[in-house]
Amino acid sequence: MIAYKKDGHDYILMANSSRGVMKVDAAHLETYAAITMPTEITGVPYKGVDNWKGVLQLDKMDDKIAMVLQDSGGSLDLRGIALP
Repeated sequence: MIAYKKDGHDYILMANSSRGVMKVDAAHLETYAAITMPTEITGVPYKGVDNWKGVLQLDKMDDKIAMVLQDSGGSLDLRGIALP
C-alpha cells in the first residue's frame, strides 16, 4: 500500500491478491462507516487499475513512479510504472 498525491488529490494504491491493484481516493476517508462484520458489503469505494496485472508487491519510487514486482507469466519482473 502506498499513499501519493496527483493533480492536487490524495490517493492510496493497494495491491491485493484477490482484487488486483486498487486506487482509492483518500479525501474524506473518515466519513465512511467502519466494517464491523466480515460479510458486510460496504467500505470505501475504489477503482481497479486493470492494466497493472500480476502485481505482487508495490512501493513508491518518487512522486510520479511506483516500483512493482509483477508476475509476467512465470517470470518476476521489477518495473517502474507511472502512478495512475
